[in-house]
Amino acid sequence: MPPTYFIRLTNEGTFTCEIILPPNSPILSAEGKPRRTKAEAKQSAAFVACLKLRDKGYLDEYLLPLNHSRVIPKGANALLSIDNAKANTYLYRQKPSFWDVTGKPLPERLYVTVFGLVTPEPMGRPYQPLCVITREPIPAIPLLTVYADRGGSSDVYAITLKSTLELTPNMLEKLNEFTDRFFHDVFAKTFEITPDIPYWVFPIKHVPITENSELEDIFDNDLINLVMKHKQLLWDESNPHDFFKDRFLLHKIARSRRFFTEHAVAELTPQSEIPIGACTAPKSATIYDYSYFERQRGLDYPRPEFTRQQPVLLASRVLHRINYLDPPTERERITPLRAYIVPSAFEVSCVSINLFTLPSCN
Repeated sequence: MPPTYFIRLTNEGTFTCEIILPPNSPILSAEGKPRRTKAEAKQSAAFVACLKLRDKGYLDEYLLPLNHSRVIPKGANALLSIDNAKANTYLYRQKPSFWDVTGKPLPERLYVTVFGLVTPEPMGRPYQPLCVITREPIPAIPLLTVYADRGGSSDVYAITLKSTLELTPNMLEKLNEFTDRFFHDVFAKTFEITPDIPYWVFPIKHVPITENSELEDIFDNDLINLVMKHKQLLWDESNPHDFFKDRFLLHKIARSRRFFTEHAVAELTPQSEIPIGACTAPKSATIYDYSYFERQRGLDYPRPEFTRQQPVLLASRVLHRINYLDPPTERERITPLRAYIVPSAFEVSCVSINLFTLPSCN
Protein backbone atom coordinates (compact mmCIF):
# COMPACT_ATOMS: atom_id res chain seq x y z
CA MET A 1 0.00 0.00 0.00
CA PRO A 2 1.29 3.50 -0.76
CA PRO A 3 1.75 6.04 2.04
CA THR A 4 -0.87 8.74 2.63
CA TYR A 5 -0.03 12.44 3.01
CA PHE A 6 -2.07 14.97 5.00
CA ILE A 7 -1.09 18.60 4.38
CA ARG A 8 -2.14 21.48 6.67
CA LEU A 9 -1.78 25.25 6.36
CA THR A 10 -0.24 26.91 9.43
CA ASN A 11 -0.97 30.35 10.84
CA GLU A 12 2.36 31.61 9.49
CA GLY A 13 1.30 30.78 5.91
CA THR A 14 3.53 27.71 5.61
CA PHE A 15 2.57 24.07 5.13
CA THR A 16 3.17 21.03 7.29
CA CYS A 17 2.62 17.45 6.22
CA GLU A 18 1.99 14.22 8.12
CA ILE A 19 2.78 10.96 6.36
CA ILE A 20 0.77 7.85 7.33
CA LEU A 21 2.51 4.57 6.50
CA PRO A 22 0.79 1.19 5.95
CA PRO A 23 -0.25 -0.73 9.14
CA ASN A 24 2.54 -3.32 8.80
CA SER A 25 5.32 -0.66 8.77
CA PRO A 26 7.81 -0.37 11.67
CA ILE A 27 6.56 3.19 12.22
CA LEU A 28 3.03 4.35 11.53
CA SER A 29 3.45 8.09 10.95
CA ALA A 30 5.85 11.01 10.85
CA GLU A 31 5.41 14.77 10.61
CA GLY A 32 7.72 17.05 8.65
CA LYS A 33 8.88 20.60 9.32
CA PRO A 34 6.98 23.68 8.07
CA ARG A 35 7.79 24.50 4.46
CA ARG A 36 6.78 27.21 1.96
CA THR A 37 5.17 24.86 -0.56
CA LYS A 38 3.10 21.70 -0.38
CA ALA A 39 5.68 19.73 -2.36
CA GLU A 40 8.47 20.72 0.03
CA ALA A 41 6.25 19.80 3.01
CA LYS A 42 5.65 16.31 1.60
CA GLN A 43 9.39 15.90 1.01
CA SER A 44 10.15 16.93 4.58
CA ALA A 45 7.66 14.44 6.02
CA ALA A 46 9.06 11.63 3.87
CA PHE A 47 12.61 12.50 4.94
CA VAL A 48 11.68 12.49 8.64
CA ALA A 49 10.05 9.07 8.15
CA CYS A 50 13.26 7.78 6.56
CA LEU A 51 15.33 9.07 9.48
CA LYS A 52 13.07 7.24 11.95
CA LEU A 53 13.37 4.02 9.95
CA ARG A 54 17.14 4.50 9.89
CA ASP A 55 17.22 4.94 13.70
CA LYS A 56 15.31 1.67 14.13
CA GLY A 57 17.77 -0.16 11.88
CA TYR A 58 15.55 -0.71 8.87
CA LEU A 59 17.50 1.51 6.43
CA ASP A 60 21.22 1.70 5.66
CA GLU A 61 23.39 4.82 5.38
CA TYR A 62 22.00 5.41 1.86
CA LEU A 63 18.42 5.26 3.21
CA LEU A 64 17.81 1.99 1.35
CA PRO A 65 16.13 -1.07 2.90
CA LEU A 66 18.59 -3.46 4.57
CA ASN A 67 16.52 -6.55 3.80
CA HIS A 68 15.81 -5.65 0.19
CA SER A 69 17.07 -8.04 -2.45
CA ARG A 70 16.56 -7.38 -6.13
CA VAL A 71 15.46 -10.47 -8.03
CA ILE A 72 16.14 -10.30 -11.75
CA PRO A 73 13.58 -12.32 -13.69
CA LYS A 74 14.92 -15.21 -15.70
CA GLY A 75 15.61 -14.27 -19.30
CA ALA A 76 15.52 -10.51 -18.66
CA ASN A 77 18.77 -10.09 -20.56
CA ALA A 78 17.98 -9.87 -24.27
CA LEU A 79 21.03 -11.96 -25.13
CA LEU A 80 19.89 -14.77 -22.84
CA SER A 81 16.27 -14.64 -23.93
CA ILE A 82 17.20 -16.04 -27.36
CA ASP A 83 17.39 -19.53 -25.95
CA ASN A 84 17.91 -20.14 -22.24
CA ALA A 85 18.58 -23.82 -22.83
CA LYS A 86 21.37 -23.17 -25.35
CA ALA A 87 22.71 -19.78 -24.30
CA ASN A 88 26.26 -20.60 -25.42
CA THR A 89 25.14 -21.55 -28.93
CA TYR A 90 24.60 -17.98 -30.13
CA LEU A 91 27.49 -15.57 -30.55
CA TYR A 92 26.44 -11.96 -30.16
CA ARG A 93 27.63 -9.75 -33.03
CA GLN A 94 26.99 -6.14 -33.83
CA LYS A 95 27.82 -6.67 -37.51
CA PRO A 96 28.96 -9.55 -39.73
CA SER A 97 32.60 -10.57 -39.36
CA PHE A 98 33.05 -9.75 -43.07
CA TRP A 99 33.19 -6.04 -42.15
CA ASP A 100 35.54 -6.46 -39.19
CA VAL A 101 38.84 -5.13 -40.58
CA THR A 102 40.15 -3.34 -37.49
CA GLY A 103 43.93 -3.57 -37.32
CA LYS A 104 44.24 -5.45 -40.60
CA PRO A 105 46.68 -3.99 -43.18
CA LEU A 106 45.37 -2.72 -46.48
CA PRO A 107 45.69 -5.38 -49.21
CA GLU A 108 47.45 -4.78 -52.50
CA ARG A 109 44.30 -5.48 -54.53
CA LEU A 110 40.62 -4.78 -53.87
CA TYR A 111 37.39 -6.34 -55.12
CA VAL A 112 34.69 -4.40 -56.96
CA THR A 113 30.95 -5.10 -56.73
CA VAL A 114 28.63 -3.03 -58.92
CA PHE A 115 25.11 -2.18 -57.73
CA GLY A 116 22.46 -0.86 -60.10
CA LEU A 117 18.71 -0.70 -60.71
CA VAL A 118 17.08 -3.37 -62.88
CA THR A 119 14.16 -1.10 -63.88
CA PRO A 120 15.07 2.52 -63.05
CA GLU A 121 12.07 4.06 -64.86
CA PRO A 122 9.53 3.61 -62.00
CA MET A 123 11.89 5.43 -59.63
CA GLY A 124 11.02 8.69 -61.38
CA ARG A 125 14.56 10.02 -61.94
CA PRO A 126 17.67 9.00 -63.92
CA TYR A 127 20.01 6.78 -61.96
CA GLN A 128 23.57 5.66 -62.47
CA PRO A 129 25.22 2.53 -61.01
CA LEU A 130 27.59 2.62 -58.07
CA CYS A 131 30.22 0.18 -56.97
CA VAL A 132 31.31 -0.89 -53.50
CA ILE A 133 35.01 -1.71 -53.21
CA THR A 134 36.00 -4.17 -50.49
CA ARG A 135 39.04 -6.09 -49.25
CA GLU A 136 37.39 -9.44 -49.92
CA PRO A 137 34.81 -10.35 -52.56
CA ILE A 138 31.27 -9.73 -51.34
CA PRO A 139 29.24 -12.97 -51.10
CA ALA A 140 26.50 -13.44 -53.66
CA ILE A 141 23.58 -11.08 -52.97
CA PRO A 142 20.09 -11.92 -54.27
CA LEU A 143 17.90 -9.26 -55.86
CA LEU A 144 16.46 -6.82 -53.34
CA THR A 145 13.80 -4.14 -53.83
CA VAL A 146 14.10 -0.42 -53.11
CA TYR A 147 11.31 2.17 -53.16
CA ALA A 148 11.25 5.79 -54.31
CA ASP A 149 9.55 8.63 -52.42
CA ARG A 150 6.33 8.28 -54.42
CA GLY A 151 6.16 4.49 -54.20
CA GLY A 152 7.86 3.44 -57.43
CA SER A 153 10.11 0.43 -56.96
CA SER A 154 12.92 -1.44 -58.64
CA ASP A 155 15.03 -4.48 -57.94
CA VAL A 156 18.73 -3.89 -57.28
CA TYR A 157 21.31 -6.18 -58.87
CA ALA A 158 24.84 -6.85 -57.60
CA ILE A 159 27.67 -8.01 -59.86
CA THR A 160 31.13 -8.79 -58.50
CA LEU A 161 33.73 -8.24 -61.21
CA LYS A 162 36.47 -10.70 -61.95
CA SER A 163 38.97 -7.83 -62.36
CA THR A 164 40.53 -6.56 -59.15
CA LEU A 165 41.66 -3.03 -58.38
CA GLU A 166 45.30 -2.30 -57.61
CA LEU A 167 45.50 -0.16 -54.46
CA THR A 168 48.06 2.57 -55.17
CA PRO A 169 48.48 5.70 -53.00
CA ASN A 170 46.82 7.80 -55.70
CA MET A 171 43.87 5.42 -55.98
CA LEU A 172 43.50 5.25 -52.18
CA GLU A 173 43.29 9.05 -52.05
CA LYS A 174 40.54 9.03 -54.68
CA LEU A 175 38.62 6.28 -52.91
CA ASN A 176 38.77 8.09 -49.57
CA GLU A 177 37.81 11.47 -51.02
CA PHE A 178 34.84 10.28 -53.05
CA THR A 179 33.50 8.08 -50.23
CA ASP A 180 33.77 10.99 -47.79
CA ARG A 181 31.95 13.38 -50.14
CA PHE A 182 29.34 10.78 -51.02
CA PHE A 183 28.21 10.20 -47.43
CA HIS A 184 28.47 13.91 -46.63
CA ASP A 185 26.26 14.99 -49.53
CA VAL A 186 23.84 12.10 -49.88
CA PHE A 187 23.24 11.19 -46.23
CA ALA A 188 24.55 14.32 -44.40
CA LYS A 189 27.02 12.10 -42.50
CA THR A 190 30.65 12.86 -41.78
CA PHE A 191 33.08 10.08 -40.91
CA GLU A 192 36.76 10.01 -40.11
CA ILE A 193 38.42 8.16 -42.97
CA THR A 194 41.02 5.83 -41.41
CA PRO A 195 42.94 2.75 -42.61
CA ASP A 196 40.26 0.67 -40.85
CA ILE A 197 37.53 1.77 -43.26
CA PRO A 198 35.70 -1.44 -44.31
CA TYR A 199 34.65 -0.36 -47.82
CA TRP A 200 34.65 2.47 -50.33
CA VAL A 201 32.01 3.83 -52.72
CA PHE A 202 32.92 4.77 -56.29
CA PRO A 203 30.95 6.01 -59.35
CA ILE A 204 30.33 3.87 -62.42
CA LYS A 205 29.50 4.99 -65.95
CA HIS A 206 26.06 4.20 -67.27
CA VAL A 207 27.27 1.35 -69.48
CA PRO A 208 26.38 -2.35 -69.68
CA ILE A 209 28.07 -4.22 -66.81
CA THR A 210 29.07 -7.87 -66.70
CA GLU A 211 31.41 -9.77 -64.43
CA ASN A 212 34.01 -9.61 -67.22
CA SER A 213 33.93 -5.79 -67.49
CA GLU A 214 37.27 -4.02 -67.17
CA LEU A 215 37.61 -1.37 -64.49
CA GLU A 216 39.14 1.27 -66.77
CA ASP A 217 36.04 0.99 -68.99
CA ILE A 218 33.44 1.48 -66.26
CA PHE A 219 34.92 3.94 -63.71
CA ASP A 220 33.56 7.48 -64.15
CA ASN A 221 36.94 9.22 -64.07
CA ASP A 222 35.53 12.62 -65.10
CA LEU A 223 33.30 12.73 -62.05
CA ILE A 224 36.07 11.45 -59.79
CA ASN A 225 38.45 14.18 -60.98
CA LEU A 226 35.75 16.82 -60.45
CA VAL A 227 35.19 15.71 -56.86
CA MET A 228 38.94 15.71 -56.23
CA LYS A 229 39.19 19.28 -57.56
CA HIS A 230 36.11 20.85 -55.91
CA LYS A 231 34.65 20.29 -52.47
CA GLN A 232 31.50 22.14 -53.49
CA LEU A 233 30.15 24.51 -56.12
CA LEU A 234 28.57 27.75 -54.90
CA TRP A 235 26.41 30.31 -56.66
CA ASP A 236 27.70 33.68 -57.80
CA GLU A 237 26.40 36.22 -60.28
CA SER A 238 28.72 34.95 -63.01
CA ASN A 239 26.95 31.58 -63.15
CA PRO A 240 24.57 31.25 -66.12
CA HIS A 241 21.06 30.26 -65.14
CA ASP A 242 21.25 26.98 -67.03
CA PHE A 243 24.17 25.93 -64.81
CA PHE A 244 21.60 24.97 -62.16
CA LYS A 245 19.55 22.74 -64.43
CA ASP A 246 19.34 19.11 -63.24
CA ARG A 247 21.52 19.59 -60.17
CA PHE A 248 21.44 18.21 -56.63
CA LEU A 249 21.43 21.09 -54.13
CA LEU A 250 22.09 20.91 -50.39
CA HIS A 251 21.25 23.61 -47.86
CA LYS A 252 24.41 25.20 -46.46
CA ILE A 253 23.19 24.99 -42.83
CA ALA A 254 20.37 22.43 -42.67
CA ARG A 255 21.93 19.55 -44.59
CA SER A 256 18.72 17.52 -44.54
CA ARG A 257 17.11 20.08 -46.89
CA ARG A 258 17.95 18.70 -50.33
CA PHE A 259 16.52 19.41 -53.76
CA PHE A 260 16.80 18.20 -57.32
CA THR A 261 16.51 21.24 -59.59
CA GLU A 262 14.71 21.29 -62.93
CA HIS A 263 15.21 24.73 -64.49
CA ALA A 264 15.10 28.47 -63.81
CA VAL A 265 11.70 30.22 -63.74
CA ALA A 266 12.06 33.55 -65.50
CA GLU A 267 8.73 35.06 -64.39
CA LEU A 268 9.53 34.76 -60.66
CA THR A 269 11.98 36.71 -58.50
CA PRO A 270 13.42 35.85 -55.07
CA GLN A 271 10.92 38.26 -53.45
CA SER A 272 7.91 36.66 -55.13
CA GLU A 273 5.31 34.96 -52.99
CA ILE A 274 5.50 31.17 -52.86
CA PRO A 275 3.16 29.78 -55.55
CA ILE A 276 0.09 27.92 -54.36
CA GLY A 277 0.65 24.19 -53.95
CA ALA A 278 4.43 24.46 -53.56
CA CYS A 279 6.44 23.54 -50.46
CA THR A 280 6.56 26.19 -47.76
CA ALA A 281 7.86 26.63 -44.21
CA PRO A 282 6.84 28.59 -41.08
CA LYS A 283 7.31 32.37 -41.37
CA SER A 284 8.25 32.02 -45.04
CA ALA A 285 6.31 34.56 -47.06
CA THR A 286 8.62 34.68 -50.07
CA ILE A 287 10.73 32.28 -52.10
CA TYR A 288 13.82 33.90 -50.59
CA ASP A 289 12.56 33.24 -47.03
CA TYR A 290 11.74 29.61 -47.81
CA SER A 291 15.17 29.04 -49.33
CA TYR A 292 16.94 30.29 -46.20
CA PHE A 293 14.63 28.74 -43.64
CA GLU A 294 16.40 26.53 -41.08
CA ARG A 295 14.26 25.00 -38.35
CA GLN A 296 16.77 24.95 -35.49
CA ARG A 297 18.05 28.48 -35.95
CA GLY A 298 14.97 30.10 -37.42
CA LEU A 299 15.92 33.01 -39.67
CA ASP A 300 18.84 34.34 -37.62
CA TYR A 301 21.90 33.08 -39.47
CA PRO A 302 23.66 35.43 -41.93
CA ARG A 303 22.38 35.81 -45.48
CA PRO A 304 24.16 37.32 -48.46
CA GLU A 305 23.02 40.69 -49.72
CA PHE A 306 19.85 40.35 -51.75
CA THR A 307 20.27 40.67 -55.51
CA ARG A 308 17.65 40.54 -58.24
CA GLN A 309 20.11 38.84 -60.60
CA GLN A 310 19.69 35.62 -58.63
CA PRO A 311 17.43 33.15 -60.46
CA VAL A 312 14.46 31.29 -59.02
CA LEU A 313 14.75 27.55 -59.56
CA LEU A 314 11.92 25.06 -59.91
CA ALA A 315 12.99 22.05 -57.83
CA SER A 316 11.80 18.80 -56.31
CA ARG A 317 12.39 18.30 -52.61
CA VAL A 318 14.07 15.07 -51.51
CA LEU A 319 12.42 13.50 -48.47
CA HIS A 320 14.73 12.58 -45.61
CA ARG A 321 13.84 8.90 -45.58
CA ILE A 322 16.13 6.44 -43.81
CA ASN A 323 14.88 3.06 -44.99
CA TYR A 324 14.40 2.70 -48.74
CA LEU A 325 13.80 -1.05 -48.39
CA ASP A 326 10.23 -0.37 -47.21
CA PRO A 327 7.53 1.37 -49.25
CA PRO A 328 6.92 5.03 -48.33
CA THR A 329 4.16 5.79 -45.86
CA GLU A 330 0.91 7.39 -46.96
CA ARG A 331 2.09 10.70 -45.51
CA GLU A 332 5.28 10.52 -47.59
CA ARG A 333 3.27 9.71 -50.71
CA ILE A 334 1.10 12.85 -50.41
CA THR A 335 3.72 15.29 -49.08
CA PRO A 336 4.22 18.16 -51.58
CA LEU A 337 7.61 17.97 -53.26
CA ARG A 338 7.40 20.83 -55.77
CA ALA A 339 9.44 23.80 -54.53
CA TYR A 340 10.84 27.16 -55.61
CA ILE A 341 14.27 28.13 -54.29
CA VAL A 342 17.15 30.52 -54.87
CA PRO A 343 20.65 29.00 -55.31
CA SER A 344 22.56 31.30 -52.91
CA ALA A 345 21.22 29.37 -49.89
CA PHE A 346 22.55 26.09 -51.26
CA GLU A 347 25.64 24.39 -52.58
CA VAL A 348 25.76 22.17 -55.64
CA SER A 349 26.90 18.67 -54.82
CA CYS A 350 29.82 17.67 -57.02
CA VAL A 351 28.95 13.98 -56.73
CA SER A 352 25.68 14.68 -58.56
CA ILE A 353 27.04 16.41 -61.66
CA ASN A 354 26.68 13.17 -63.59
CA LEU A 355 25.56 10.86 -60.81
CA PHE A 356 22.02 10.44 -59.48
CA THR A 357 22.15 7.79 -56.79
CA LEU A 358 19.38 8.68 -54.36
CA PRO A 359 18.09 6.45 -52.97
CA SER A 360 19.49 3.34 -54.62
CA CYS A 361 22.49 2.87 -52.34
CA ASN A 362 21.03 3.37 -48.87
